[in-house]
Amino acid sequence: MLAVTALLGCFAQVTYDKPIQITGNDAQRTVQGVGEPESNSSAITVNGVVVSGGYTWCSATMSSDTILLVALPDVASLSDGLLLRFLSPVDQFGPTYVKGANGLASVPLVRPDGLPPTNGQLLAGAVCEVLYANGYFILMDRTETGCPPVFCKRLTAYVLKPTLLLACCSTRHGIVVPTLVANYVAGQSML
Repeated sequence: MLAVTALLGCFAQVTYDKPIQITGNDAQRTVQGVGEPESNSSAITVNGVVVSGGYTWCSATMSSDTILLVALPDVASLSDGLLLRFLSPVDQFGPTYVKGANGLASVPLVRPDGLPPTNGQLLAGAVCEVLYANGYFILMDRTETGCPPVFCKRLTAYVLKPTLLLACCSTRHGIVVPTLVANYVAGQSML
């Protein structure tokens, strides 16, 4: 029966929840016949990423507050677990939307806490990953690389040496923790 099935060229998708042990010479151990997605709605989901270690790469452009993505393979519809990767076309923060090709709707882009991206999270030329879930694209794996807008300006009124605060804020370690600022104002070291 197996020989007949092999001759017919059948295709199937199988889920197997146990480890597969491939025996034989190291140089000869392979899995063959793994094909590319067969339809334009076959973009890789998070489940597929876990299994295959892949993602869907996109080219990106910006139009007003919307990132326009063209995915390869093409994404015909949005489904929970869709993971897209792209180079950010511009520096962007605040309310932002993501729109795919094929007339897909614009979807809000949020951080994992549900808020819009802050200054330093979408930088021109930086690789970004977004995960579609529950009607939102969630910006994954990007931390702030600077202070939120006007953070330093507001705090300089309370700090005797604003240049020290600005130098500390401009590091790539994120924002100054409020207790550190309070310690500095009280005359203690910020570090």
